[in-house]
Order: sequence, then C-alpha cells, then structure tokens
Amino acid sequence: MTFSPFSLQTLINALHLEDSQQASQNSGGGSRLFGTGWGIKDTQVTVESVEAWENNLYLGTSDGYLIHYLIDGQVSSDNNVSSNFRLSKQPLGKRIVERIMLFPQIRTAVILCDSTLSFYSLPEIIALPTPDFQPIRGVTCFCHDISMEGKTEEDGSVRICVMKKRMLHIYSLTSERCTEVTSMQVPDGAITACQYGPYVCVADTRRYKMINLLAKRMEELIPYESSVNGDMFRPIITVIREGEFLLTAPANADQVTIGHFIAYTGDAVRGTLQWENFPRAISVEFPFVVALLRNNVIEVHNIIEQKLVQSIKLKSRLRTISTGPGIKVQVAGLMDRLKLENGYLFNEDNNSHLDNNIFSNVDNDKAKSNNNQSNFLATVPTRLIIAGSESVVALAATPFAVQIDSMLDASRVEEAIESSKRMMTTATPENVHSERMRHEFNYIQQKSGFLYLGETFFDMALPLFEEGNTDPRLLIQLFEDMKDIIRNDDNFTVYSGVKAVIERLISIDNIVSRDSVDCKTLITNAKEMLLMFLTNDREKRVVKGKALKPDERCILRAVDNALLRLYASSDKPELDKPLNSLLENPNECVLELSENILLVNKKYYPLTLLYKDNKEFRKALEIWKRIIEENNSDQDIPYGLQQMANILGKLVDPDLIWEYASWVAKLDEVIGAKV
Repeated sequence: MTFSPFSLQTLINALHLEDSQQASQNSGGGSRLFGTGWGIKDTQVTVESVEAWENNLYLGTSDGYLIHYLIDGQVSSDNNVSSNFRLSKQPLGKRIVERIMLFPQIRTAVILCDSTLSFYSLPEIIALPTPDFQPIRGVTCFCHDISMEGKTEEDGSVRICVMKKRMLHIYSLTSERCTEVTSMQVPDGAITACQYGPYVCVADTRRYKMINLLAKRMEELIPYESSVNGDMFRPIITVIREGEFLLTAPANADQVTIGHFIAYTGDAVRGTLQWENFPRAISVEFPFVVALLRNNVIEVHNIIEQKLVQSIKLKSRLRTISTGPGIKVQVAGLMDRLKLENGYLFNEDNNSHLDNNIFSNVDNDKAKSNNNQSNFLATVPTRLIIAGSESVVALAATPFAVQIDSMLDASRVEEAIESSKRMMTTATPENVHSERMRHEFNYIQQKSGFLYLGETFFDMALPLFEEGNTDPRLLIQLFEDMKDIIRNDDNFTVYSGVKAVIERLISIDNIVSRDSVDCKTLITNAKEMLLMFLTNDREKRVVKGKALKPDERCILRAVDNALLRLYASSDKPELDKPLNSLLENPNECVLELSENILLVNKKYYPLTLLYKDNKEFRKALEIWKRIIEENNSDQDIPYGLQQMANILGKLVDPDLIWEYASWVAKLDEVIGAKV
C-alpha cells in the first residue's frame, strides 16, 4: 500500500490582493531579487511570505502590504474551505515583504520589508514604539535559533540573528525592547541564513558558510553557481535537526538541484536529494523534506531514506512556504477512530438504566480532560502553509492510522501491523507528531489484537495487547465469570474504533461458541492468554518504592482480582504459589469479589490471607484452627501456629485473644507462651 504523507487543505481559495484602485495603478512594486522568473519584473501582486499562528494568518505581498486574515473555527481535513475574513491590510513599504517571523511567546512579530526589520505586536500587528524598537536598516536577511522554537532565554528574551552587508548582529528581543547583544564581521555578507544553537549556516552569492557564534569563527562549505543557463538560482538553507542542515545547490544541468545534508562540522551526512526544478521554498517536517518547485509541484522526500515519497501538482500558482508556529487541522477520519469513549461495556440485562453517553459516569473534570485529549488526538499541527497570488493552502500530515485502518477492515491484519511498526520508526524526538503517532500505533495494535481474539488466535493477540498498552479491564470484562470485577464507575477510556470491535465480539463465550466441538479448550486457552497478559502487566505496573496514582490503583484492583480468580479456579498445582504470593504481598484484592471463589475451590490458606488483609481476624483464625485440627498439622498453612500467634499478639480484643491463645498453647507451649 502506498502512503501519502500529506494532504492539502484549502484555507483561502480566492485571494484578493489588489483593491480595484490599487490594481489600476500598480506597476509591479519594484523588481524582486527572487520573484517569478527569478528576477524578471512581474506586475501581478503575489504573496511572498506567509506565517500562521493559532487562527491568525499573515500574508506579506510583493507590493509591500501585510494582510491579516482570521481563520474562523476549526480547520478540518475534509474538502470544505475554512471560513475566513480579512481583519486588516496595511502598507509596510514599497517593495516585497520578504519575511514574517512570529514569536508568540513574547507576543511579537518581526517583519523584513525594504531591507528594514520592523517590530509589531501580536496578534493585531500594531507597530511597537520606536524608542524601544528602532527599525534595523540595511538588512539582507535574518533568522532565529530554531533550537529555541517557542521558548525564551533565561531573561525572558528571544534572540534573532541579523545579517547586514558585511556584518552579523545578534539582537535580544523582549515584549518591551530590542537591544544588540554582539556582532562579528562576515566579509561577503549573506543573502540567506539559518541558525541552530551556536551555529549559523549562511550563503552569499557564491558559497555556503558555517559560522560558530561562540568561537566567532567562519568556515567555507560548498560553492554554487548563482546563474545556470541564464536562470537565477536562489540558495536555500533549512534545519533538519540538531547539528544538521540541508543546503541546495544547482547541478549545472538545466534546473536540476541537489540537496546536501551537512553537519555543523561541514561534513556531509546521509545521501543527497534531487529536484528537477529549482525549489522556490523548502521546509522540513521530520522525517520529510517538503519542496515547492518552480513548476508548481510539491515534492516530498523521506529524510531517512532520501526517497521521493509524494508529488502534488498544484492548481494555482504558489510561491512560498511558512516556517513558523503554524495552525492545527482536525482530521475527520482520525476523530472517528481515536475519540476516547467510556471503556465500560454496558450490559443490557442489568445496566439498561444507565445513560449510554460516553462520559455519563465521569465527573466534569474527567469529561473535560477526555474531550481535550480526543481533540488533541484528532488534530494535526502543521506549519506548512503555502501561499501564492490566488490561494493559501495547508499541507497537513496524513495520520498513518487512517491509512492503515483500511487494511484492518480488509482483514489484512499482518500487513497493517508491519506497516504501523515501520511508520513508528519515524516517531523520533524531532517529529512534532510523535505523541499522536504513539496513540495511532496503540490503536492499530489494540484493534489488531481484538480482531485476532475474535478469530481465537490468542497467542497472536497477546503481544499486540502488550505493545498497544491495552487497558487490562477491556479484556477482563469479556470473560463472563469476571465481568463483575469491572465497575461502571471506573471511568476508563478506549479508542472509539477499538470499542466498536470489542462490542461486536460481545464475550469470550460468544467467540468460542462458533466452534461447537472444542469450546472448553478454547476458553482454557483464552484464560491462559489473559493470565500471561495480566501477569506481565502487573510486573510493569507494580514497582517497588513507586507510589500508585488513583487511576493506576483502579487498574491494579481489576488486575489483582482477575489474577486471583484465574489462579484459584485453575487445576494446575503450580499456580498455588503465585496465588499465595499475590496475597502475601501488598495487593488490591477485594474481599467481596474474591471470598467465594477461594471457598469454592478450597484455597483456604489464601483465604486466610485475604481475611487478614481485610481485618476479618476471627474468620482467619477459625480457618487456621479447623485446618490444623483436621490435618493434625499445619502443612497446608505454612507456619500456621506461628502466624496465628503473630496475629494474636497484635489484637486488642481480649476475648478473641484468650479463645485462640489457649488453644495455641495446648498445641505448642513455647508459641503459646509468647502470645
């Protein structure tokens, strides 16, 4: 199956960049260094820079205007165009608005127009007062430290790196003022720059260079030709991850362009990328490089494998890609699958009075939390906003769960599992989608596990339940003799797409009933699978010295009581030891849920431990006494008399103490004397 990493979502499909009067007077707004035709004057007004933050969209035009749009409501991945309206249009200069940089953390925008940096407040784009925010003139390009994306320095500032004709300047920017921090000479200047940490990669008109700000040292990297067969080439630099940059250079053959992955040391890393046209703009959303080419095609390459994985032909001419905070797109298909619903499976016989609202039994705070989590899981952040003269579109990552789920629906379970594991190799710290991808992976593994469970492939289901972080209560309640362990007020959740599968299964009894010959064996196999799953889950959940949170304790309650029933009802003697161990150590077993199963299966010693934990001392002492008398030994109760003595020594009921202490003394004078 071929995966499409991205899908287009139209934000504005009919831009009106020119007012009627302005359009009649417009003569091009001056020549542009890298415009349509790479230096040829173009009279059509276009968008030359674009940035977005929350529901604010900012467009910088070729005739020196900044247009502020408000994207109204939730941007969705369906084909509907988001509603929007223009808040303002203001002139910034006479030539193109080359770059817009947004710093939401200090509510400030920095804009380059007419070789001048100006400062504005967010979100309204109001010019900040000049005494504290003097415009910086003679600027050829500027950038910021991408390692500090969305963050501030210890003093609450952000730093910008500003290139002038022969100098590099570092400025400190706060919501109150802009001040210069340091500077260094760069003899040939720079026409583009990109920074990560102390390293600034720049390009002049002939060569790329790496600048170490700490050492104030500059090293030359790869050269390039600024003109190829009469076509102007624009150097592009972008950050891949810490210490790694992507640089473009012409291949001296038509407009073929090579992308070089370069470490901060200047060494080449990975392979190379290739484009058949000069890129207008490049952006990175790890693990993908997205390039907008001159032929109006978007090409997407996988960084890890350096392979072309997607090509999108655009209907309208687009010119630039944003690199800032971006917006969020809600993926309709993802909400259908990953929406969090109540994990309690309502039983028609004894729960018909319960409201089947997914959060009917959840308090308001919990409901709000689950709704927020559902919205987060169904929302894909993207900073890949692409704009031109006619429209603005967002390039949103396509969640792999949406694509792989179709395999599961077609019963291609093994293929879906392998695909999900392959996709998770890209869930690295650099990937902004990693947290959501983990939920998508859990969804695929859980759904696959329950599909296998429905086919009685218990051994194949087990590792999927574990890999998918499946809530044990989802499995426990499928067993008729254990579903009373799960309470309808447990307030646990399950992905909606997984719950739909579980509800079709109904119960283990229903699953195995399809095989009329060997139902008993299948139920035994299912319980063995459950036993292994719960045992492993408990080992991961119970860590010595770690305090359990309320939600974890609630899960452990279900796990411990289910384990006790599985141990007690088994005819395998080797399970007596783990049963004893469970009750001899701290546990969440409930007397009302476990007493009868221990009595029925004559597990008397574990029953005494359960009584003791629940302060039912008389019942525990009575069982110990009866067993020791009947067997004339305490063989069935390890150190029975001594354990009785230990309890008696802690009791405060004198009648109970005397009743059993005198009996212990008759059997063992030494132990009795200690009591």
